[in-house]
Amino acid sequence: MITDKAELVGGSIDTTFASYPHTSATFKVLGLNTISFSVKTAAAVTFSIYKTSNQEGTDGVLFFQKELSATEQFTKRIPVVSNFMYYTIDSSATPDNVIVNLFGHRDAGFSASTFTNSSVPINENASLVRNVNDFKMDLIRGLHTDFEKINIAGNVRLANEVATGGSVIGFQAQTFGYDSTAEDIYYTGTDANDTFGGTGVRQLKVEYNDSNNDRAEFTMATGGAVGPTIITDFGGNPVPASAVERMSAVAVGSNLANFGTITLTDSVGNVYNVLHPGENISRSVLFRVPRNKSLVISDMSINGYSQVPGVVNLILSTPNLDNPNDEQIKKPIGRFRITTEANQYVYHINANVAAGEFICAEFVPDSAPVAASTIDISLSMNAMLCPTINAF
Repeated sequence: MITDKAELVGGSIDTTFASYPHTSATFKVLGLNTISFSVKTAAAVTFSIYKTSNQEGTDGVLFFQKELSATEQFTKRIPVVSNFMYYTIDSSATPDNVIVNLFGHRDAGFSASTFTNSSVPINENASLVRNVNDFKMDLIRGLHTDFEKINIAGNVRLANEVATGGSVIGFQAQTFGYDSTAEDIYYTGTDANDTFGGTGVRQLKVEYNDSNNDRAEFTMATGGAVGPTIITDFGGNPVPASAVERMSAVAVGSNLANFGTITLTDSVGNVYNVLHPGENISRSVLFRVPRNKSLVISDMSINGYSQVPGVVNLILSTPNLDNPNDEQIKKPIGRFRITTEANQYVYHINANVAAGEFICAEFVPDSAPVAASTIDISLSMNAMLCPTINAF
């Protein structure tokens, strides 16, 4: 019998599985208001909760999902919305120790109160009272664990950064593939000083979407002046990516910046991202929404001048249902004219971009720009990355 709080039979475990995935017993939650759980695993796992109408769990529907890092202690309370529930734990790692504690609650609700500088995590299922409420500030500071402020910003500074037929803002007049599948990353550098121990950039942090379309990052030593060279991890395995959001310098020599251009591509030369000389951080207007997330874009601002008039196209790229592994379908959702005037635009997008889709901006000149042309375009988007699966 469950009173105000009791452990759910069959839900709590402390064991090592023979293999993944693991599916728990189905436990009755009808009559409860909330369930709380604590999960800690020795390996990185995906923890999922399903709701179902029957004891056998034959009509299970995904209700909550969380990617957990190895040894991470994760706790949460969620509302009850079905007769029965069960959970699954899945991982590509070797099975290791898993601890799950699961409790049911009859109390009518739950809330939390904390200070604005508290390290207590805030997530999408908290009814939160704060002494100073400023959601936007807390979002920027990273106090909300399930929501994240995203700034998609970039610029064009030189005529040689623009292809006649158009290119992603921040790329160096090169082709982006808009591929749905992940490809191995290749490194190309143009200056010998950009190498580990050199006077230019020595190490880069690469923020990217991995083969599961999860956001990830790694730090790599630069390779100097080399042609396309495959990037591998410490085990010598290639690093596949479905998108590269950003490159940034984390270690530099006496020049305090990269000397040359550093480009990340796939095996056939489609560009993932570009780091321009002397800039230490890439500036491409490109973002792919990771799985189990959606990107809510509120507005975009453009400030542009170009001696070669053209158009900035805001593009939504979506998977091709007839061939999900092929190049995506590009859909312009905004067009902005850039001329020799000081063009300024504020565009209220209010768009919800789904997992797996790209949002980007391209500049398409009316004619081929000459080397002496002045092109100066800056663009930024304000967005929030949200969980797709939300209990409330």
